[in-house]
Amino acid sequence: MILFCSTLAKMSNVTFDEPFMFFKKVFFDFGYNKIIKFYNLFCFTLHLCCIITEHYFFLTKYLSADFVTLYGCATILIAYIIVCQYFVMRFEKPIKQLFEERETIFWKIDSDQKAKTQIIKFAAKITRIYKFFFVWVVVLVIVMLPFWGEIDKSFLIIRVQETLFGKWSIIFYCIYVSTFPFLIYSSVRLPMITFYLILQAHLQILILNQKIVQIPQNDNLDLDAGLQKKIYTSLKLCMSRHVSLKRWMSEILQIVRRAIPIFFCLSIICSVTVIFFILNYLENSNTSNLLKIRLVLVGICVAVVLYTYSEAGQLLSDDTSQVFDTLATCSWYEWDTKNRKMLLMFLLHSLKPIKFYWGGFALDYRFGGSVVRTTFSYALVLYNLRKSS
Repeated sequence: MILFCSTLAKMSNVTFDEPFMFFKKVFFDFGYNKIIKFYNLFCFTLHLCCIITEHYFFLTKYLSADFVTLYGCATILIAYIIVCQYFVMRFEKPIKQLFEERETIFWKIDSDQKAKTQIIKFAAKITRIYKFFFVWVVVLVIVMLPFWGEIDKSFLIIRVQETLFGKWSIIFYCIYVSTFPFLIYSSVRLPMITFYLILQAHLQILILNQKIVQIPQNDNLDLDAGLQKKIYTSLKLCMSRHVSLKRWMSEILQIVRRAIPIFFCLSIICSVTVIFFILNYLENSNTSNLLKIRLVLVGICVAVVLYTYSEAGQLLSDDTSQVFDTLATCSWYEWDTKNRKMLLMFLLHSLKPIKFYWGGFALDYRFGGSVVRTTFSYALVLYNLRKSS
């Protein structure tokens, strides 16, 4: 906690070249600190062993529909977080490589004043949205603290460890519940790192579009060879930067493609389970208000993760399409043959937008909306089955 607070304190020394410094400091710098990496490995190992033990005891001693209803939500959430922790460790090297490459191929934000104005407005908007989101994440951390009680009503491992360790189970209990804040942090970390990288690409696309718009224009360019040369130089610079940026974004896609099948299948199962448990417990008068609050806050965090990936995918698709649209506004009919050929190659290179694809679907707002409808549908089916049984 002290290390986390010191990391946030350093954010006061932020230059405008990092308008989203919060994401970088909290989810990259802090998360890949040596101490936090070791603690992440410890939590991963602990909870992996716990979930294996839970399943063994459930299958051999506690196999019943009541136990599934009581402990299923927490078990699936822990499984999701374990997967998140694994991918964060698995992709540490390529993620760090992306951050290093960014320093060599990105324009400084101050390199274009018009783009800087757009970036300020966009950064302020994103910051406001995610400050609001992170308030709910912090509230979830607070309500999950063990001194509020009722941890044993959600986590089967608490009951299992009492069977295994007897009077010494209090030691395991303290270690287990002390990891809850870090688990909540881990649940949103991978989406936030991905979103931060897409935001960095978005800023570069804004600058690139302004550079294209600022390509010299003149009604008598055919008579001015010097201006034609300036146009060629500007086009060449923009195209080379676009090629580098597209290659950098394709590396993000390679990371996402390796993780997305397992990650999203488990995320959808997790979403259905959380909604089902919310519906099931909100109607039950015997359920405590604390448990209801915890479930609603977990549902909000699940929505934050889904929104983050949908926003990242939509932003990536829109940005890569905008380059083509901006090039189409150039006064190419006034350019010489050499510049027209250069523009044509640039247009061909920017014709196809980059998208996150999963199961034949593009990850964007439409996909996010369909996931919400599907998860609610399945959750309602499970709820009605449970109610009729």
